[in-house]
Amino acid sequence: MPEIQYLTLAFYRHQGRFFDRLIRLITRSPYSHVELVLSSGVQMSSDQDWRLYSLSSSLRDGGVRIKIIHYEVGKWEFVQLENWSKTHDGVWLTARQYVGQPYDILGIMFNFMVPIRRQLRRSWFCSELCGHALGIKHPHTLSPGDLFDQVQQLNKAYLCGRLDGHINDV
Repeated sequence: MPEIQYLTLAFYRHQGRFFDRLIRLITRSPYSHVELVLSSGVQMSSDQDWRLYSLSSSLRDGGVRIKIIHYEVGKWEFVQLENWSKTHDGVWLTARQYVGQPYDILGIMFNFMVPIRRQLRRSWFCSELCGHALGIKHPHTLSPGDLFDQVQQLNKAYLCGRLDGHINDV
């Protein structure tokens, strides 16, 4: 029997460093960062620590990367994705193809500080990369908080039967 795969988004909600506080202030959100986490046979919860491979774009790490992150209790909120998106492996593989591309600091400024809504090719910020991998339209307009809200709505629509695996249905 194949092992169950859970694709989860981990949203950073702790005070963090200056840039975390700035992102939360600019976007008016409790979240400053988001990671894609693929775990085998484990449904993640926010009430225990985890050390898992994660994929995102990070200013600290210089762009898109995969690394093991220690998810400490109280600092992260997990949202398990239902099957409304591509296959879980497909989401991970879509994001993984951008490993090594730079962090999109100008995209952050254009979209959230100046609101010009520009997307810079070949560079990514965290919620843009995760939204793109999930197949969400206009991912460059999503802050971590916006992505959190949209994923919650899509999960709810899928579970209520209003979404049959295609994001554009909602």
